[in-house]
Amino acid sequence: MNLSHPTLIAATLTLGLGAFAAPTDAWGHHHHGHPVALADEAAGNLLAVLESDAQFSTLVELIKTADLEDTLRQTGGFTFFAPNNAAFENADPKVIEQVTGNKGLLKKTLLGHVLDQKMLHTDLQTKIDTKAVSGRKIKIRFKKERVLVNGRTLPTTDLLASNGVIHVIETAILPRNKDKKSAEPE
Repeated sequence: MNLSHPTLIAATLTLGLGAFAAPTDAWGHHHHGHPVALADEAAGNLLAVLESDAQFSTLVELIKTADLEDTLRQTGGFTFFAPNNAAFENADPKVIEQVTGNKGLLKKTLLGHVLDQKMLHTDLQTKIDTKAVSGRKIKIRFKKERVLVNGRTLPTTDLLASNGVIHVIETAILPRNKDKKSAEPE
């Protein structure tokens, strides 16, 4: 079979268009007219993607401590605002100690970074008030060409997984250090 250069380009473009879906994704979520990039099954689920990237080693360790591995392997369309290692290194050590010393609070804190719908970077370029899986309020704002999630910037976005998308945050959404006994995530 002799494939000419124009044939290869046409085949590449045709296959490339298959990577986008209609404005409504597989979970029935409307994406404001923006194409939705479908996850490559080879990318793995949210947990597999996090495990494959060294910048999330602290987060992965905390996910395992909180017994959330199966949750992040579930099928569905999730958005994970994933704190990188720097987010934990720069956090108040007292708050980190408080959260990691209480499995229930750790689980609630981590799930406070997860939405139960898949939202790509293009979907976040507006004002959105929603709630995380934990019930925590999430405020998404688009200011000066930057997406802010509860005031935190997203330096890296759209890390695709088979069950959602990961956006990196460099400041974790942690409880306030008001009262060690009854801290609730902000």
